[in-house]
Amino acid sequence: MRRRILVLFAVLMGMFFSGCQSSETDTANVDNSNDSQTGWEVDEGLLLTEITFPASLFEGMTEEEIKEVAKENGYLSCDIAEDGSVTNVMTKSKQKELADGLKDSMETMVEELINGKDKIESFQKIEYDENMTEFNVYVDREKYSGWDSIAYMGFYYIGGIYQIFVGIPSEETNVVVNTIDFQTNEIIESNSSKKFSEENSDAA
Repeated sequence: MRRRILVLFAVLMGMFFSGCQSSETDTANVDNSNDSQTGWEVDEGLLLTEITFPASLFEGMTEEEIKEVAKENGYLSCDIAEDGSVTNVMTKSKQKELADGLKDSMETMVEELINGKDKIESFQKIEYDENMTEFNVYVDREKYSGWDSIAYMGFYYIGGIYQIFVGIPSEETNVVVNTIDFQTNEIIESNSSKKFSEENSDAA
């Protein structure tokens, strides 16, 4: 069971990254006016937007690799700050394209977890809100084990990036996953990406 879950997670992450690759670019003049109230800086012009991603998303990557990914994704520019955060300039159509790609990846992930070849037997239904801030996973309690929750990593990852794309400040992003008994609607446990990050930071 552990191996199946880990393999499924690796496959789904691969699908996500391949779905983000694009060589399409648009050209426009950059408007330097920015809205400082967002976690990523948003250009108020009609055509372009700037999105700043936290350094944690690029751990283990060289500057060259980061810029290569930006180029493959069709960004117009890529600036790496001293703190490791990365600001990408892209057209708003590209922003929408990538956000829609994240939605598609999440829909695919949920379908695979419920009905796929390597589905998780305890999972009965998965629901989530529009901004991917909260997921409700309905399970067969008798079949559910802690190993099943490894699949929540996909929710944390895709949900967190999607939140940045829709304007939630990176330091405020959080994905909550409630595990619910599908027969009684009782919440068995509640996990979150913030809790997961804090626990791993403490362990390090």
